[in-house]
Amino acid sequence: MKSAFILIFIGLLIWFLNLGYLSFFKWSRDWPLIIVFVGIYMIISSLGKRNRIKKSKRRKVLEILERLEKGEINVDEAKKEIEDL
Repeated sequence: MKSAFILIFIGLLIWFLNLGYLSFFKWSRDWPLIIVFVGIYMIISSLGKRNRIKKSKRRKVLEILERLEKGEINVDEAKKEIEDL
């Protein structure tokens, strides 16, 4: 899905350049900037995914610990469930 947005952005950029709307941008000179921005976007989106995964695992561990405190599961069961995450 993200690749589609990137391709649309690049296509629109080239189109606007051909129409003369972006006269400050010289394709022959500035095209590497697009690659840099795509790379930065990929790094930022990757970091966001890791954060969401960590938060969901943390939430699951807290739920397991709450069940352990309430006596719904024993220590061995809690340990196994946490290891399975």
